[in-house]
Amino acid sequence: MNGLSKYGVMARTLPQLGMSNIARVALYRAQLKLPSALKRLTAEPLRGPFFGPPDITHIGPKASTLWEDEGELFSFHKIAVSDTPPNWLANPLTGAAIKHPDRPWYDIADFDSDVGDIKLIWELSRLNWVLPFAQRAKRGDAASLMRLNNWLDNWSAHNSPYKGPNWKCGQESSLRVLHLIVAQYILGKATPAFRALIKLHMARIAPTVSYATAQNNNHGTSEAAALFIGGNFIGNKKIENMGRELLENRVAHLVGEDGSFAQYSVVYHRIMLDALSLSEWWRARHGLPKFSEALKEKMGAASDWLYRLTDASHGNAPNIGANDGAQILRLTDAPYRDFRPSIALAQALWHGRRAYPNCAECERQLAWLDLKPSNETCSDIDMSVPGKDGGFAVMTRKENDTQTRLILRHPRFKFRPSQSDALHLDLWHKGENLLRDGGTYGYNTDPDIMAYFNGAQGHNTVEFDGEDQMPRLGRFLLGDWLKTDMFEFSETHIAASYKNRRGHHHRRDVSFEDGDICVTDKLSGFKDKAVLRWRLIDDSYQLIQMDDSSAKLVGPRVSLDIKAQNTLKVALIDGEESLHYLSKTACPVLEVTTQTAGTLTTVIKL
Repeated sequence: MNGLSKYGVMARTLPQLGMSNIARVALYRAQLKLPSALKRLTAEPLRGPFFGPPDITHIGPKASTLWEDEGELFSFHKIAVSDTPPNWLANPLTGAAIKHPDRPWYDIADFDSDVGDIKLIWELSRLNWVLPFAQRAKRGDAASLMRLNNWLDNWSAHNSPYKGPNWKCGQESSLRVLHLIVAQYILGKATPAFRALIKLHMARIAPTVSYATAQNNNHGTSEAAALFIGGNFIGNKKIENMGRELLENRVAHLVGEDGSFAQYSVVYHRIMLDALSLSEWWRARHGLPKFSEALKEKMGAASDWLYRLTDASHGNAPNIGANDGAQILRLTDAPYRDFRPSIALAQALWHGRRAYPNCAECERQLAWLDLKPSNETCSDIDMSVPGKDGGFAVMTRKENDTQTRLILRHPRFKFRPSQSDALHLDLWHKGENLLRDGGTYGYNTDPDIMAYFNGAQGHNTVEFDGEDQMPRLGRFLLGDWLKTDMFEFSETHIAASYKNRRGHHHRRDVSFEDGDICVTDKLSGFKDKAVLRWRLIDDSYQLIQMDDSSAKLVGPRVSLDIKAQNTLKVALIDGEESLHYLSKTACPVLEVTTQTAGTLTTVIKL
């Protein structure tokens, strides 16, 4: 993309971000450069103890074992744990530390090549470890209470208020607040130091909510939840109301009628859902005025949206959209990719029912928050929906207790997309993800790795002329957002198409046919070649090219019959997928290449 064309793409894309949002970001950046209230925040480090001894006459349900002998970064990468607190200002995987961490937060760069991804600095300071420490302390483990206070005291000493990288982001501060207040609920009485710590965080979060709002993502929902809960906790009605108003605003703006969320990501949907569920839990627990019916209806739909995409037997869900390892409110030992505890909480709060009555981890999640929903089930949730708001069409077939689920990603970009995944198809059968998304891997990594995972190569879709579906304008910004120009939906058939600015046209039809799944891709508008990719579950496969226009891929769990209107070339290659942040594993990928416009037909046999 040359300079002139890039400026043209930028000019077309900026209005889609919203001029008011662009103005908010510009004002925020000006505040960081000029004298402003943001730069006048100052306070002395607090000293604990932050938590007093709990009442152990009621010890609570089984405690999580997380952060006992080892902890997890991004809910996956294992690190050793001892009574000695970690280095809060260093990359825990490499040991590289932030230079001059005593600088004001606004002087810390977003990206530091010496330290690496700043999320590695932030991860431990989200304080997700306070929850299992508090749980074990509640059950009478004095050593866990001591470790909790020592670690938090050490964190406070090494992260002077409003200085260093861990005060840089309002959302990071918000996640700390949510974890701290749930830990306080578990343990009981709050110490003066604890209340002061929450006040420090309110003072950091409140001045930058306009910037969080401009992001049109989970920054706004997380910060709104922290302000609402934290403001009520410290008795500051102004901050509480600010949080309430922002919650209402963000849900109205970012959550669709079908329950989809602005970030088009299963993981970020969970972050938003947990933040709103915590807000409703706190509101109900303290008898505060109810949220609006409009918010309640949308959050009910949002909980149904994630239920629909999640496998009930093990809790895994499609790896669609950005995945940075984020998770809040992890009160059980359920693995990161088990979405059921969050769904169980949301269904209990927004619908008053039990989503997974036979899931022990789900029951523990509810028990730690003293929630006792009815025994009503989720049987009324429609498991096949067009997804016209967020662009996630779901088609489900169930025969003899065997469920097959298809998710077609069609472009409905009211908000900025993060991946070129238009017309990606995810296939689940008997709880297994047979055709799958490649994931994200990392945000601050080699550009080629980012292009692979975020581009068309990382999805079950078509790449035209070696180019992405949308041009990349920045690390988190794509231009010339696609639009679905045709869409059809029924219980047995989905069809959608798009045409991008370069004239590449793709129409995909997906149907259940006589026990098989038929996918027809009609391709046109390209110059040299079009490559269809099927990213497969790891298994042994045999690839057979039948003739110039047909081939078979035979596997033990899924087989594909490929036919082209003209000629095709097939190859089974070694690809990669990322199920967890900063982690990637091998993944077989079938590539089907054609050099002439026409139709490719894939019959999927299960």
